[in-house]
Amino acid sequence: MEQSTINHYKVKTAEKIQLTIRTLKVNNPPAVSLDGSAVPPDDPANPWQRSFVIAKKTGSQALTISCSFDATAPADAAYTFTLQGNGGGSAYDAGDVEAGDPDWTASYTFFVS
Repeated sequence: MEQSTINHYKVKTAEKIQLTIRTLKVNNPPAVSLDGSAVPPDDPANPWQRSFVIAKKTGSQALTISCSFDATAPADAAYTFTLQGNGGGSAYDAGDVEAGDPDWTASYTFFVS
């Protein structure tokens, strides 16, 4: 996996992508989907680690992370994301979503090369 621009990554077909979610002052995991289908936790006891495989041979796949904060969450409560592929390349800091943000969704596109 190689980052091409912010939130855009070049990947290979069948590459396994690992999403690591870290939180600050948040207890509930976000909803994660790939092309509209839920991406469950790798281990139900650890909802902060998700993996998925790039299935397309051409084109792209879209990852969406929908975060939620309860009414008592401080403005600096946050989710941060790291993405890494098993096809080589670094682990990428994929940004964050904070309670004070106007949009609580993070979106990433994986382009098959």
